[in-house]
Amino acid sequence: MATTLGNLSKMLWELKQTERQLNESNSQLQAKVIENEENLVFTMEACTELYEMLLCSAVNYSYESEGVEKMSSAMVNIYVNLVKRGVKTLNDVPNNLREEVEKALNEE
Repeated sequence: MATTLGNLSKMLWELKQTERQLNESNSQLQAKVIENEENLVFTMEACTELYEMLLCSAVNYSYESEGVEKMSSAMVNIYVNLVKRGVKTLNDVPNNLREEVEKALNEE
């Protein structure tokens, strides 16, 4: 019986150690998730700034070109994400994308 209690005690100690390690790992992962979220928002904001600078500087901007269409589609997603996070408002979205962003937000 003493051996059984000793084994159970050892197993309990090992389980507590494992729980402690898992809790520590979980805390580290949560911190990384927060850091990644901050980096993601920063990157999306940088993309919007670059996009807005391109819009302002492009005099002969062709909205029919395939590259512009792809970029606009990606930018709609970025603006939607930033509006949902409360970083930007619909009024911050460039006029050429505002309707699409509003539509995407309403569909969710």
